[in-house]
Amino acid sequence: MIAYRRAEWGSGGQFDWFWAGMLIFTLPVGYWALRRSASPRLRLAVLVGYAAFTYLPKLLRHPSGPLYHDEYAHWGQSHEILLDGRLFAMNPIVRVIGDYPGLHACVASLAALTGLSIWQAALIVLTTAHVLLTLGVAVLAGQLWPDPRIAAAAALGYSLNSSFLFFDTQLGYESLAIAVLVWALAAALRAMHAGTVPARLGWAALTLLLAAATTATHHLTALWMTGVLGLLALAATVHSIAARELITAARVAWALTSGTALIVATWLGVVAPRTGSYLDPYLGRALDQFSGLAGGEEGGRELFSKSVLPWWEQTAAYVAPGVALLAFAGAAGLWWRRRYTDEPLTRTGTTAMLLLGALYFPATLLILTPAGAEGARRSWAFSYLGLAVAVAPVVVAVLDKSRQIRLGRLAAVSRMPRRAADPAGRANARADFAGRADARVDSVGRADARADLAGRADARADFAGRADARVDSVGRADARLDSAGHSPVPAHPGGASPKTVWRGDGISRGWTVDNALMWMTGRRSDSDHLESIGSDRAEGRLGAIVAGGALLAVCALLLVGNNAAGMNPSYRFPGPPVYGSDTRAATPEVLAAAHWLRDTQGRGVRLVADRYSGLILGSYGEQQPTTGSASFPAYDLYRVRPGQPMPPALLAQLRAWRFEFLVVDRRMAEQVPDINIYFETNEPLRHDGVPAFDRAQLTKFDSLPWLIKIYDGPHLAIYRFDFGSLDRVTAAGWCPGVSPTGRGTPTCQPASQPAQGRPAQGRPAQGQPGPQPAQGQPGPQPAHGQPAPRPADGGQPLPRREGN
Repeated sequence: MIAYRRAEWGSGGQFDWFWAGMLIFTLPVGYWALRRSASPRLRLAVLVGYAAFTYLPKLLRHPSGPLYHDEYAHWGQSHEILLDGRLFAMNPIVRVIGDYPGLHACVASLAALTGLSIWQAALIVLTTAHVLLTLGVAVLAGQLWPDPRIAAAAALGYSLNSSFLFFDTQLGYESLAIAVLVWALAAALRAMHAGTVPARLGWAALTLLLAAATTATHHLTALWMTGVLGLLALAATVHSIAARELITAARVAWALTSGTALIVATWLGVVAPRTGSYLDPYLGRALDQFSGLAGGEEGGRELFSKSVLPWWEQTAAYVAPGVALLAFAGAAGLWWRRRYTDEPLTRTGTTAMLLLGALYFPATLLILTPAGAEGARRSWAFSYLGLAVAVAPVVVAVLDKSRQIRLGRLAAVSRMPRRAADPAGRANARADFAGRADARVDSVGRADARADLAGRADARADFAGRADARVDSVGRADARLDSAGHSPVPAHPGGASPKTVWRGDGISRGWTVDNALMWMTGRRSDSDHLESIGSDRAEGRLGAIVAGGALLAVCALLLVGNNAAGMNPSYRFPGPPVYGSDTRAATPEVLAAAHWLRDTQGRGVRLVADRYSGLILGSYGEQQPTTGSASFPAYDLYRVRPGQPMPPALLAQLRAWRFEFLVVDRRMAEQVPDINIYFETNEPLRHDGVPAFDRAQLTKFDSLPWLIKIYDGPHLAIYRFDFGSLDRVTAAGWCPGVSPTGRGTPTCQPASQPAQGRPAQGRPAQGQPGPQPAQGQPGPQPAHGQPAPRPADGGQPLPRREGN
């Protein structure tokens, strides 16, 4: 809250305050979640609390209503379903979301059942989804490794991705779909691991049900789900060559992949055929631009250009991919080391997660291209799932190894008294402390404890991983080291010496062992011995603290760097209105115009607008705005210079599709948009730091006889299309884009008065709109009896292409 207040008031320091608050809570969460002695209930409570806490940054950013670009679209779509009860209606802001009604149906249903507003119902759905996403990652990792610390490490590692705090907490279809995806993958692993046919069929049915729910919610998540299941099936097939017990698991994985692919293909082909054309230009243009960069051509992005981020956030953003690469290399090394000793299904799942995580790195390169930057950021939420699950065992292994460093060779050798060697060069490994000391080690039979002149002893334990060292010193001192405590002992059924062993309880152990009896190789007094034990334990704790602190520092760096690279500061922090920012588009002027237009003209009116006016008019105004596309270049109306003709084909489209209004924001001639987009991503406009329009291009509409100004504000003007006048102008031989004045043409002036029954030109008939409602709250409904024109059933416009 302090960070947001300082940002809103322009006091500065919001970045420092924000990350101080985040890390004060996050770092202790890491300690308690990965603590060896934490109970299951405590670990569950920590993860649930952490998930709820990480929803707060987006919630406190704007708790009363939609804020981000896609939120306006989804809020409006849910509102339409609540009012009309119709699914699959085309959305004017993001054209394809009407084909994926999963989120909107959930929100509208909850609002109808409880009487809550659309926004309040959405917050409940999104908070629940965020908590389930965090727990789902832990459950997914738990299917591969039964150690609960690995599951917690995976959940915390996934929370470091750039989408977790802001993007996947917004009112968007990915926020719900990605949580369903994670639970579907966990169900798929259970189906592959099931030992009976009924259990296998039950988990497979649940997986396909969740796959269908994902497909009905978000296109991109459904495609990623199909791909991840395919990776699981491929990995199971490859590993089944050596492990015959994986043959059934591979068949299950291929069946689930095929079923999911069939569901997705059917939905894309029958329900949402426009999705392909919606997604294709982003990847195609990104690859073209990247190949151009590789060939030395210009057109790339300058990272953090004119950014207000502090230097340390920018530095963390550059370092984070390198740290992720090192963690990935460590995970790959651990996977290779355990390739013969891990459980077959664990090997399969780890292989699939490594392949998924490897996609993070080429996607990072696409951020250098304008078209690929947005797609690269949105892919990280999926590829980071693979990184988190694959790296989690490395984190736990590092912590366990740090606890053993001082309990073994280093501490014992540093305090071992010198001994005389016999002629054979061997030292007697028996010490008598006022009695005798027995060293017994059971390793499915016996193990010998031998010590050489360097003071090293080798202890081999059985598959239970236990070595007992009992010493009698005027009583008896008992030191037990097992795999759950400190020192798992290597053993292998084949008699070889790999450093990992698969135990029957399903727990993979991969840590080396220092000799448990090293301290027994010399004669020492009781006080010396007890002091040595206490010192060893203290140094073991010190090693664990150092390793834990280093891991927490790496987590902090990744959390800061990933969010700096993935989210614009205007999305993360409030501030004064900024032209060209989705999060700051709801200015009092635009809100007032949206409410006035809805109150006087009704809902569902088709109009042409820029990206930012269209957001507010399409959500709060409940209209049908379009910003243009390659097949419907509505932005050409603004590009035409005074005296030049309007494109006849575009005018024909506007007339055939019954567009009624044109919205002009004169700031387009004065400022460059904050996100460098005027209408849509693929617009054919200049983006070189200079406004793409001049004032004459935006004021030319005042002199065209087929446009009637019905609203005028400090920056915003609304015109009504008068296609009847356009027919008369065309019949008189005038060019429709040219004012009918000048030599050689009939002299007539543009209409200075609006048509009968319309407000006077420049101001609405009712005068200036009244006070705007509180930000984030929908305005009043049209008065009783107010006409609410709907679009004609004729041709459908093609709204602008926008991010998913």
